Amino acid sequence: MSESHDVNAITKLRSWIASKNQHAPTVELDTDLINSGVLDSLQMVSFLLYIEEIRGKEIPETLIQPECFVSLRVIHDNFFRP
Repeated sequence: MSESHDVNAITKLRSWIASKNQHAPTVELDTDLINSGVLDSLQMVSFLLYIEEIRGKEIPETLIQPECFVSLRVIHDNFFRP
């Protein structure tokens, strides 16, 4: 992740998580967002919408799978790489 857009997206996602769950552990690139309790299933829906907002386009329905949202690194690889 060398581009500032990528770092900016990760920073925005971390900030969003912190605003929704102030008791969440530090979210590293490989923190499991669901199994670690950082986000619950309802928050994941809002998080998906926020990812779309940052991207400026919808996430294809075929990519709305749990494995595509496991961690910030996986989200970056799936939705923010050119």
